[in-house]
Amino acid sequence: MSLCFTAIVSILIYLNPSQILQIGSIAYSRATDMNQIVVPLFMLMAEFLSRGGVADDIFTIVNKYMHKVKGGLAISAALALRGAPASLYLWTSAPHI
Repeated sequence: MSLCFTAIVSILIYLNPSQILQIGSIAYSRATDMNQIVVPLFMLMAEFLSRGGVADDIFTIVNKYMHKVKGGLAISAALALRGAPASLYLWTSAPHI
């Protein structure tokens, strides 16, 4: 709460009224930008993969082949993180009969 108060007081002291009005329009334009929707959707996709058990399956498969390599756990995590979006893309782009 004190950090918020300090920020507001600093804004009121150091910015003139026209700059303060611009803060709202800049925040709105940034929040409604289509590029900003990527992060929540990526988090939603990760939640679906986690709840569905797909993330565990991907990690288990990659770890099965990388456990003997030095740093295999880190490599497994990196490859599993790259495989999760790819598996979702392949699943959604496959023709459904």
